[in-house]
Amino acid sequence: MTDATTPATDEQIAAMEAIARTDLDNPVSSFVLPLIARIHQEREKAGWQPIETAPKDKTPVLIAVPTKDKDDFHVGEGYFNPDHGGDWWWAGTDYGDYHGGPISEINYHGPSHWQLLPTPPALSQEERT
Repeated sequence: MTDATTPATDEQIAAMEAIARTDLDNPVSSFVLPLIARIHQEREKAGWQPIETAPKDKTPVLIAVPTKDKDDFHVGEGYFNPDHGGDWWWAGTDYGDYHGGPISEINYHGPSHWQLLPTPPALSQEERT
């Protein structure tokens, strides 16, 4: 975060949560963890939004791409790559990939909607060891 008006990135929130979980007896942890849970809830409530409002900085998000006949959607993880003219890409693909291409070139349409990726499940203490 650069100032109080800049939202925290997913990486920053994950780091804060990881730090808070290292010492659950710390009073700060009991304050921070519920706030982080609230951030996750608010983000998940946001739902599908117009693609024009999506982040354009390679942030991974869920995208909905209309099918050829626009009667359904292909839904998956993607990101906007501002390099090389800027375009949407499916996760795991990039400009230099032999079989890859921007969504607008390999699908009939570009994405129309997006939403944040869901919060991953929390690992139990057993799973961490």
